[in-house]
Amino acid sequence: MRNRNSVISVTIIVIVAKLIAFLKEFVLSYYFGVSAVTDAYNISYTIPITIVSFIVIGINTAYIPSYNKVKSEKSESEAIVFSNAVISIVFWMTCITFLLIEIFAEAVVGCFATGFDAETMKLAAKLTRYMAAVVFFLGYNRVISSYIQLKNKYYIVTLCEILLYGFSIVGIIFGYYFRLEYLSIGVLLGYMMESIVLTIVAVKQNYKYSFKIIPSNPHIKGFVLLVLPVIFSSFASDINKVVGKTIASMYAEGSISTLGYAGKIDEAVISIFVTSLVSIAYPKLSNAVSMKKEELLQKQIKNDAIYMLMLTVPVFLGIVLFSEEIINFLFVRGAFTKEDGERVAIAFIIYSCGMIPTAFRKYYVRIYYAFSKAKEAANNSLLIVLLNIPLSFILSRFFGLYGIPLSGVICIFIGAGVLIFKTKKFCVINYKPVINALWRIFLSALVATGGSKVVYIVCNSWINENILLILCVFLACVIYFLLIIAFKLNYMFKYIMSKE
Repeated sequence: MRNRNSVISVTIIVIVAKLIAFLKEFVLSYYFGVSAVTDAYNISYTIPITIVSFIVIGINTAYIPSYNKVKSEKSESEAIVFSNAVISIVFWMTCITFLLIEIFAEAVVGCFATGFDAETMKLAAKLTRYMAAVVFFLGYNRVISSYIQLKNKYYIVTLCEILLYGFSIVGIIFGYYFRLEYLSIGVLLGYMMESIVLTIVAVKQNYKYSFKIIPSNPHIKGFVLLVLPVIFSSFASDINKVVGKTIASMYAEGSISTLGYAGKIDEAVISIFVTSLVSIAYPKLSNAVSMKKEELLQKQIKNDAIYMLMLTVPVFLGIVLFSEEIINFLFVRGAFTKEDGERVAIAFIIYSCGMIPTAFRKYYVRIYYAFSKAKEAANNSLLIVLLNIPLSFILSRFFGLYGIPLSGVICIFIGAGVLIFKTKKFCVINYKPVINALWRIFLSALVATGGSKVVYIVCNSWINENILLILCVFLACVIYFLLIIAFKLNYMFKYIMSKE
């Protein structure tokens, strides 16, 4: 089979997956708009994932270096035994989580959305109980997907997301025409199918399952010590999301959905242009650090930084210039009104201002993990939380609902800046090539997006706005591509097309 693991190949698959994720949001907005139902659905989706994800994300991140360590010191079969012990631990943790959500659904919803009225609270609690079983599949999927990534099957993990979004879309449609409970059932079935596919792929990659009721493994202790700071870092990030939703629930009906739609588009854009890079770069960074290949590490970081800027800078400028047009294209139809679109567009612009620092922070956190400095990364997350909670309340008093994303953007700028600055203590990075590339990237992006905006304004009166938006995006891409070549940054295309 041909190698599909170049950065650009994985990016394309991520784009396809996120387009289907957009389709899911479009279907939700079409049938339910910005309403109490979408608020209840978003909260019910958030609760189980938030509660369990800060644990399993930490396990996912720490699993890769731990697996490699066991494999190098012992054997691959011993590493698989270690993996089964991790899966057993995750299973018992998710069992406890499931029972707590089922028993205390109303109380948990109350913590996540204090501003809900009685009817919305009741619906959210009902959907949450159906959604609770998601934790079993989410925990397992995180671990086994890490194993699959170690086998260089990055694209499989992303392709599985398509299953999740597909079943979620079916659930939304069934929820509208039949019973609202199908909203949660669709998500649950999506995660279940994802587990089945990942299991089949893992077995084909020589994974052998052996579940133990009481897992014991000599490598678990070291793994736990490594994973705790990562768990805390993830937990801190989720706390910010919960605080934002809690404050938003105090505003008018649909406020959570307004921020939810904008935030999901922003997250999708970051996933498309950053996740694929980080997924492939992390094992390489870890290998370069462990092998003490400083020159290779420097080259990797430089190329990754320039690549991220090449993608995020034009996307950011495009969002600022076309935010309302993008939201209208994606959502404004059915129950989703023009006024809803205007509110979401404003939030989308604010969120997008944090896109570039978010991308670099995600990448630099992996550098810290590669150097076994997870504690420092966790401290950075704590800093962001401690700043964001009071700042969200303060800014929401002055800017209303939009003070919540504004606070997050300010805090992520501070967090990313501190993280990058402290990197010099253990890794001296030459930023001169990155800075030299930045002005060329920014100028190219400004000309491309600005020029396409002018074309949009001139042609808007005689071409359908949705068709015109697509044409302008294509025009901006062509102009940007040509300017990148003119500014002699085309060597990056060889990098992003390179195989693992």
